[in-house]
Amino acid sequence: MAMLPAPLTHYEPDRDRNLATAMRLNVVQSAMETPFYQHRKGQLIMALHGGITCELTDALLMVPPHCAVWIPADTPHSNHATVNARFCFVFVEPIFPGLLARSCTLFISPLLQQLILHLAELPGDYALDLPTGRLAVVMLEQLANMPEENLSLPFSSHPRIRRITDTLNHSPAERRTLPAWASLVGMNERSLARLFIKETGMTFGCRRQRLQLIISIRELACSGWRKIWAMTLPRPLSPCSKKRWGNRPGSILPTIGSTTRRLPGGGG
Repeated sequence: MAMLPAPLTHYEPDRDRNLATAMRLNVVQSAMETPFYQHRKGQLIMALHGGITCELTDALLMVPPHCAVWIPADTPHSNHATVNARFCFVFVEPIFPGLLARSCTLFISPLLQQLILHLAELPGDYALDLPTGRLAVVMLEQLANMPEENLSLPFSSHPRIRRITDTLNHSPAERRTLPAWASLVGMNERSLARLFIKETGMTFGCRRQRLQLIISIRELACSGWRKIWAMTLPRPLSPCSKKRWGNRPGSILPTIGSTTRRLPGGGG
């Protein structure tokens, strides 16, 4: 199958009865953002180039290169991809055993990436006892064993917390402090701080920094680091910080709020 333009408009997952259907997509000219939608199949979103994020009702998931987001069946989600992004969709029948029941970001091994890319080149209709069907089974067995990456950001349904997080999500460079937010939403600072931890599993400062890092990693996939850090972070990473965190995307975020509980929705 040739690389298709995104967003995908000709394919309906609910009508597809194959065990797994893979396709390559390319975002051209401008960034892509799809409205929230859901379908009966599980979906894997694997990044090849550029930055992709997947928004759920309760979390934001990052898809840097060499990673993928897993979305279980019937999970509402929205995708955002940077200009010139290239990625793969894999739609999976929910009956396949061993796949996670929650959304999360996964590391994708070189072997699994090649299996997905090869499946995307093959005809769409196949029987499980034919080579394409056996390839799909091996690919999904590999997928079930991939490790998770801590690249998720929790949301909250609480109206005051959601007001803050929605503003930060749309304006990552927002510098308003916790006391300023407390005044804006009609709470005292200590009460807001406790509510933020209760609703998101992390402090206000940790969540804001994690959001900035997620957006930065996404943009770094297709832009220069100096420009992106300047736009999203209060200051560039110091040599000491870069030495501590390293270059692997998943090695940066676990250090922020590492003592918090497992995040809702995103697994992480």
